[in-house]
Amino acid sequence: MKTIKFSAKSKDGIIVIPKKYQKKIINPLKVILQYNEKNNRDNKSRNQKKSAIEDFFNKYQLDQSKYKFDRNEANER
Repeated sequence: MKTIKFSAKSKDGIIVIPKKYQKKIINPLKVILQYNEKNNRDNKSRNQKKSAIEDFFNKYQLDQSKYKFDRNEANER
């Protein structure tokens, strides 16, 4: 079994193999993942910040159900 080493980012659980290796790789594959725990902490921090921002804006929602938009009035000069 040969080894190829590269770094990649995952998105929705998908890791893209660089094009220069795609033709060399023949099934079956054995995959070993290594990750940096610091990045996981950073992601948790980002998720917490995102949650805090969403909570803030959810507190200040306006009822616009009675608002009428008039395109002609908006475009008057």
